[in-house]
Amino acid sequence: DLGSTEAQKTGEWRDGIGRLLAGPALPPQAAALLAPYLTVVRSLNAGDGIVRYPGSPLLARRLMRAEDHLVANELHPDDVVALRWLLASEPNSKVLALDGYVALRALLPPKERRGLVLIDPPFEATGELERLAAAVADAMRRFATGTLLIWYPIKDAAATAAFHRSITGLGLARLLVVELLLR
Repeated sequence: DLGSTEAQKTGEWRDGIGRLLAGPALPPQAAALLAPYLTVVRSLNAGDGIVRYPGSPLLARRLMRAEDHLVANELHPDDVVALRWLLASEPNSKVLALDGYVALRALLPPKERRGLVLIDPPFEATGELERLAAAVADAMRRFATGTLLIWYPIKDAAATAAFHRSITGLGLARLLVVELLLR
């Protein structure tokens, strides 16, 4: 709920998804790439406005195939309850009450030896990008056949550049950085 106290605290959504939906038309290639994501966001909102935004677990579930499995991890007890309620009717989905970094170590590698891991930390603590880089290094050692998708806000260009250097320094065979900057 983007009208909630939590969402209003920083109002970050206004400069992200708010601008993306309200801004000028996107170039055709960008529009095609973002279409599945924006379809999920729009499906939760009436008209052109935005009052609800799906968190990454619901976004992921809605973009997955029905036979795919989703394991979501949430540390905050109230959010665990809400997430379990939200995903209760979603196929092949379960919610664990773990810190995401602990879950990475506990759940990797999966028995299928393939999969996508979305890492979306809260970015509330100092040094989160450094902790994230260390977790990526460990996850790739444990799950070299997997794909990691890392969500991070671009708040500080120097910190983001240092994060990129850390990830590049891992010597991964394949690495793609995609950043969306709204101007």
